[in-house]
Amino acid sequence: MTLEKPYFCRRKFLSCHNVQQRFFIMRLSHSIFLGSSLAYILILLKTVSSAFADILEAQVRLGNQLGRIFLSLSFFVFLAILWEITARGLKIPTPILPPISGVLHYLIHFLPTMLSDVFITLYRALLGLGLGTILGLFLGFVLGYSSYFYKSFYPLLIAFYSIPKQALVPLIVLWTTFGTTPAIVTALITSFFPILVNTTTGILILDPDLVALAKIYGATKWRLFVKISIPYSMPYFFAALRVAGVGAIVGATLSEMIAAQNGVGHKVLMASVKFQTLELFSYVLLIGIVSVFLYWLLTVCDRYIVWWAYRGQERL
Repeated sequence: MTLEKPYFCRRKFLSCHNVQQRFFIMRLSHSIFLGSSLAYILILLKTVSSAFADILEAQVRLGNQLGRIFLSLSFFVFLAILWEITARGLKIPTPILPPISGVLHYLIHFLPTMLSDVFITLYRALLGLGLGTILGLFLGFVLGYSSYFYKSFYPLLIAFYSIPKQALVPLIVLWTTFGTTPAIVTALITSFFPILVNTTTGILILDPDLVALAKIYGATKWRLFVKISIPYSMPYFFAALRVAGVGAIVGATLSEMIAAQNGVGHKVLMASVKFQTLELFSYVLLIGIVSVFLYWLLTVCDRYIVWWAYRGQERL
């Protein structure tokens, strides 16, 4: 009897120890399960909150865009209503100022015929814009790279730009031919100078600290120009390209009024001579819409090609 009691107590102690160990393991496994579940829930909540934040940010951005579009459209609607009230309220004769309703009716009725002339003018303007962009970029890079060429030729180019384009069109007709070529050359001249000036300016106003840092790392003048100067000038180039695009349309239209037998400029001139103000205002309104669309398209290209220049700003 004396030997069985210690054996019984030892066995009971071992069984109690096993129960405590199992209980500890169960609590530990439950704690691990609860901890992992809580971590998973937190990660899920963070992912969902990030997704909702992105959605809200996109909605805010979309709301701002729609607000700007609504404000612009409201302004044009206000001008149209004011135009209509002025023309009809003051009983202004149609050959002097037709109502906007009559202009829109004429525009819708003769739109297919008018679009052919608009496409001719747009073709000439875009071709001149492309040539002016290539020439303006090339000379802008040359003048920005070499201070000698900049000081020698930049004042002469600015003096040439000050010459009225109307005075150049007869000379262009005399040197080339009558029709498409003068419109292309005029669009080239009109779009060339803004691109030249902005590209040169973008290269010349580099951050001196950035240039000094590049030179510390052993950048040569050519490598500094290619890796820093050209990318740094791209926002200035695209800002000029938007203005040059509209200027190319203006230049092509101006040349068509003097030296062409088709296109928007020629139609506007003929309509003004015949006092057909409905046709005149319709062409002016249509080419204005095309110019606004081209400006918007170049703005979108600007924001998405040189996106790094607009960090922290709302994208279109």
